[in-house]
Amino acid sequence: MSNQKTVAVLQRNKSIGFARILILIAAFSCFVHYNVARIVIGAVGILFCLLPGTRDKIYAEKRNIIITIFNVITSAVAIYYGNYIGFIRTLVFAAMMVVFSVTFKIITKGFYELLLNVICVGSSLATAYSIAEKIINEPKNAGYRCEVFFSNANFFGVAVMFAILICAYKVVSRVKGYYVYYIVAAFNAVGLYLSGSMSLWIIGAIGIVLLLIFNHDYKLLAVFLGVVVVAFVGIILIPEFLPRISEIGGTTDNRIKIWSFAIEQIKKTPIFGHGFFSYKHLYNTLSPTRPDIFKASLAHNLLLDCLLCHGLVGTTLVGIYLGDFIRRMINCHDSLKKYSRKYSHIIFATATAAAIVCYGLMDTTFVWVQTGMVFLFIVSGIGVDERTLKHIKKTERKD
Repeated sequence: MSNQKTVAVLQRNKSIGFARILILIAAFSCFVHYNVARIVIGAVGILFCLLPGTRDKIYAEKRNIIITIFNVITSAVAIYYGNYIGFIRTLVFAAMMVVFSVTFKIITKGFYELLLNVICVGSSLATAYSIAEKIINEPKNAGYRCEVFFSNANFFGVAVMFAILICAYKVVSRVKGYYVYYIVAAFNAVGLYLSGSMSLWIIGAIGIVLLLIFNHDYKLLAVFLGVVVVAFVGIILIPEFLPRISEIGGTTDNRIKIWSFAIEQIKKTPIFGHGFFSYKHLYNTLSPTRPDIFKASLAHNLLLDCLLCHGLVGTTLVGIYLGDFIRRMINCHDSLKKYSRKYSHIIFATATAAAIVCYGLMDTTFVWVQTGMVFLFIVSGIGVDERTLKHIKKTERKD
């Protein structure tokens, strides 16, 4: 019997080891071409559903049943309206949630740090590519915004912003050799600049400020705020320093056009929406007879996009899932605090999520296979803190 248990443990460890390799591959794929990322993450999701060491992790959390119901409804709605792009996106989203669920359940402190390092390597390589892309395209296209392997420059900008936030987390956590992450962050800031995004600088700053405040690292906060003030003064003196700052007025007008159309369509199908990428689907369907519709793929507002794509039913299901996740996170935070133990992963995920919510007021480019998966990998770190809490409680019971 003892030998059987030993074999079972070895097989389990082997399965988890293989799963971790697949997770690292999925993380790196977030910085290759988006079609390749879809295939890789989709394949990893399927493998996790088949492997005996990982498939039990998918529904280890009851809240995942809610996401399954959400996916079934969203798929049916997309097919009903002929939104086949949205249907494919639902399949990719389902795979992303499978990868996230497995990562969340098997994550450890060491593996989480390695996972974040892979993301930083991927983002740095993407930034290096963006420099070459800029050199090649700038002479024939002044003001060229680098997209790298993403479908849009803003998607690339979000990806490197996440990498900068990861570097901030590494510095605040004082990981071994954390000074290297100053260099990695500075290099990725080049990529963010070349993406031509204006708002992501503010969103990144919000994430870093919240991370420093939550960690009570006020000395580093003062230094960072000093850098922000200097940068702000530099922008005032040299407005061209911030890319596309002269386009703020036009960009705002475009947002209003997008939001107006989204609200109009939400009123027409308030219950179920039209599935993922509803804005793009509706634009392709209606623009031939309605030239007033502004061309875009997303509704550029998190709540509007969710209502447009999934209606009240889908939005409610997502809200229930998030509500349960947040409840669990708060309970874990409070318990670890009571035991005087660290909860740095919860803090990092919270600061990142808060910054993303702010960004969600004006754009939703983090709801994408590459950027969305990176965000989910960051949030999976909460699993480390939950694992710590379970170990503490288990030790208490033994005593």
